[in-house]
Amino acid sequence: TLSPSWRRHVAHVQSLNAAIADAVCSITGKEVIVDSSKTGLQLKYLLESPVLDVKVLRLVRDGRGVALSYRTADGLSVPDAAYAWRRSNEEAETIVEHLSPDRWFDLRYEDLCRDPEATMQGVFRFVGAEPFALHQAASVEPPHLLGNDKARSSIGDVRLDERWRRVLTSADLQAFDRVAGPLNRRFGYAQ
Repeated sequence: TLSPSWRRHVAHVQSLNAAIADAVCSITGKEVIVDSSKTGLQLKYLLESPVLDVKVLRLVRDGRGVALSYRTADGLSVPDAAYAWRRSNEEAETIVEHLSPDRWFDLRYEDLCRDPEATMQGVFRFVGAEPFALHQAASVEPPHLLGNDKARSSIGDVRLDERWRRVLTSADLQAFDRVAGPLNRRFGYAQ
């Protein structure tokens, strides 16, 4: 069991999260907030909030592409990058397997890149947001973004990045497969 001081801390953080969400909705006039946090622990506590109606968008991407990103951005070896991708997805699976199907949605990166309009309409329905055409939204109203300046400056065309197909060597792909191949295939990505 958790100590009383930890339970009080969690309750306090949950009330702060609810207050922030309420303030953002009040200021923007919106009813839905998308939080792009990527840690399972934070999601776990958000899901336990008694006042927030949290729905989970689980972004699923071919792990080989993610491994290349980790290698490029963080200097990880392919096996270490594959392990990081696998552990992150195992953590996400552990969380969503305890949720009812109406509380989580698999958002496939490749689908989003290939057909952003149709994919996002499914997301809007899932979160209970009013559907709208993406190409019209950009010209009508700028998005409300909280966070870093990089997020604000990177809005633009959606492009599928499959550089891993030409950059990763056969040895890299074998190393990835030894560490994370079964999970990648379970997500529907062929070897």
